[in-house]
Amino acid sequence: MENAKSYNKLSVLTVLIVLGMFFLYIAQMNPSAVLTMIEEEYGIDAATSGLGVSIIFIPIILFQLVGSYIQDRIGLKKMYICSLLTGGLGIMANLIANSFLMFCVGRVLYGIGFGLSTPFIGAAIMHWYNPKQQVTMDTVNALFPYFANVLVFGLTIPLVTLFGGSWQASLSLWGFLCIIVLIAWVIGVKDEGPLKIEQEETTQSTDDKSIYGNIIKRKEIIILLIAFVCDFISYSIISILLPTYFQRDHGFSIELANNLTLIFPIAGIAGGLIAYAVMARTGRRKTLLWLGQAMKVVGAVLIYVGKTTLFGYAGIALVGMGNCIWIPPMFVVPMELEGMTPTRVGAAFSLITSCGFAAGFIAPVIAGWLSASFSYGFAIFLCAFPCLIGLIACLMIRETGPGAKQRT
Repeated sequence: MENAKSYNKLSVLTVLIVLGMFFLYIAQMNPSAVLTMIEEEYGIDAATSGLGVSIIFIPIILFQLVGSYIQDRIGLKKMYICSLLTGGLGIMANLIANSFLMFCVGRVLYGIGFGLSTPFIGAAIMHWYNPKQQVTMDTVNALFPYFANVLVFGLTIPLVTLFGGSWQASLSLWGFLCIIVLIAWVIGVKDEGPLKIEQEETTQSTDDKSIYGNIIKRKEIIILLIAFVCDFISYSIISILLPTYFQRDHGFSIELANNLTLIFPIAGIAGGLIAYAVMARTGRRKTLLWLGQAMKVVGAVLIYVGKTTLFGYAGIALVGMGNCIWIPPMFVVPMELEGMTPTRVGAAFSLITSCGFAAGFIAPVIAGWLSASFSYGFAIFLCAFPCLIGLIACLMIRETGPGAKQRT
């Protein structure tokens, strides 16, 4: 009976965590699918509308970094409440955004909520799930942006049509769903109180001030940070430029461009599932880490060389698959390092991703400059270079999974 109750509790937790995080991820890049509509609505140019997409990274970075300290004091349940509440309200602000300034205010509020979700998801996975379940949940966590992008580019325009041409209602839908998940979370999940850092067996201090001090001393965390920054630069630029690449360089319609862009996240989903299968079967992480970077390098070159031929589409698929195949092991590795606790894992997630989002903040500017200076295709080709840096970094990391122990 006790096992059944525990299983039911975990099932409820899992459903609410997955749904809430998924809805938050959808809102991250959702405006990208209707940028031309936003530009027409507010009478702004492409550079300004790009700011509306990237402005979220400032609050995301800030609240990712401070979120670990907040979570250590208020606990996991309240942390998720704060995340869903601010994120959901920020998304729903699209309904009252009668100016571009109000649109940006809503995006900032959403960014706060999303930023708080990062330390939450890392700590939650380590706190509530066993090692085998952690691999599964880390894979799901890695797949969120790819499933989200499938919905963004596949469903946003139909939703605009469904809501009578209102892109505001289309974007706001996901905030409404976040609030529904929030209500279910408040009712269905017991508050376990603050999540304190477990004492290590060493004499090293583990007070709150040492959360980041501990993790930045770890070589594996720094390597993952470097690789993720490089990854997010290429991911952001390609995500931003790919639909416009098909429209401007090849004259495709917005609907066709969005449909072709779906190759990218769909291939990413396949990559994440492959990563899960490989990790579960072999217990190895490092191979997937460097393989993903290598796939992106080759894929970016193929997009530029192949253009709208089969080779070009294969390049998009290769970049998408490479982008995701290395993310599940990236999330798993910090959990396998010695002396890591839920709070420290959450902090590691926050540090790694906040640095990536810092790069993501400047990525639209870089993308705009590259596309103005060169063709959109060549701008995508240049994404191979940060991926190459990520490849070199991942080759330097040690194997942390059980596969390393089996080998020895």
